[in-house]
Amino acid sequence: MSPTSAKTSWEEGGGFPRRTVFWIVVTAVVSFIVALSLMAFGPDMTEGMAAGPSTFSYSALGHRALTTFLQESRLPVMIQRSRQLFQGDQNVPVFVAEPNPYDVDLNLDEYLQTLIDKASRRSTPLILVLPKWRGTSYQTARGMWVDQVSLINQMSVEKVLNSSMGTNPDAVQLIRESSNFTYQSLSCQTEWGETLKVNLIAPQLLAPSITQEPIVWSTEGILVSRLRTSRPENPLYVISDPDILNNHGLAREDNAIVTLRLLVDTLGARAVVFDEIVHGYGRELSFLAETVHYPMILAVLHGVLVFVLVLWAGMGRFGKPQPSAPRQARGKLGLIENTSSLLSYQGRVLDSSIRYFEATLLDVARHYHLPGELTKEELQVRLQKLSGGRGLEIDLAHLRNRLAQLRDSERHAEATSVQIAMILNRWRRKIIDGN
Repeated sequence: MSPTSAKTSWEEGGGFPRRTVFWIVVTAVVSFIVALSLMAFGPDMTEGMAAGPSTFSYSALGHRALTTFLQESRLPVMIQRSRQLFQGDQNVPVFVAEPNPYDVDLNLDEYLQTLIDKASRRSTPLILVLPKWRGTSYQTARGMWVDQVSLINQMSVEKVLNSSMGTNPDAVQLIRESSNFTYQSLSCQTEWGETLKVNLIAPQLLAPSITQEPIVWSTEGILVSRLRTSRPENPLYVISDPDILNNHGLAREDNAIVTLRLLVDTLGARAVVFDEIVHGYGRELSFLAETVHYPMILAVLHGVLVFVLVLWAGMGRFGKPQPSAPRQARGKLGLIENTSSLLSYQGRVLDSSIRYFEATLLDVARHYHLPGELTKEELQVRLQKLSGGRGLEIDLAHLRNRLAQLRDSERHAEATSVQIAMILNRWRRKIIDGN
């Protein structure tokens, strides 16, 4: 097959051109990297507009600052929104932060007992942050905020605590100063052996009792406690006042240190789980439903993109196959034409044509048994006379001179050399075979 007929499939229309293939590959790789990056590091696009005490809330009562603080302290934060999936273990405590005692859709007593049972089976520390505030939310262009706040009824808070313990309502009581709504600084002792200062509004503390071991306490009451529940092997950790960890209180005095010490020094936490089912953010979706929600939708869209590109690539090969390139003509003529094309492809046509001229004259001379001692000029003269006697019109001297002149001229040299070679070939066949 001659080089001029050698074409790749993309040159003949099958598939994509190389430039198109390059951009397809770049598009697929970039989209895949972007999808993985968003899934790993992107924001949680499932977050709803929230102003209450949840990890999604930026309001004064929310816990968004706490999750950011823990992550920057190298404690990964996970959000639990499925009732079937329990994510904690002995080194991954679960926060149940400020469950809403007024939620009519959530059977809080039953749910807390279910959480305690699951935590006990997996030896998971459970941290209950007692509720304290309720606020009136309003929406702005920058998100949801709280306008007016008020204290939750003390009996409702005690009911949340005691129902989680599975004991009688009088087992643990709250001490609350509800008359002074200014920030108050409390000096607290800790089981870590250091004195820390916390800053709270209307402090909400636990009264000492035989059912608890204080972890952080002051003369006014217990702030962080280890409570014995109906499952003694798995105590419940209680933070009585959420002001040490919510958005408006976390940065005050040693509030953040108390929370971090509890997690790292007392519980040896490697990560933290926040239960958002108690705030109404539970979500139970089938596998197919999850694929159309963030972040799974990114992987699905990437797969659709790749499928479309593969389908598009196949469309160039749809239908009847294109005929293959024709074979070379058989016989000497086809061989000569193909050889001349190969010589042209290599750029050595002129030199080959000169050698072919001399070889053709010698071939004809041997056929007619001319003397071998003849010089090139003498041989050329004898063959010119022989050709004239047979009525063949050819000027060998002119062809030789023409080839010599082509050495000084690059323009059309190859094409002219091939024409002279073809003339010599026809002359040789006629003078030898009579064809």
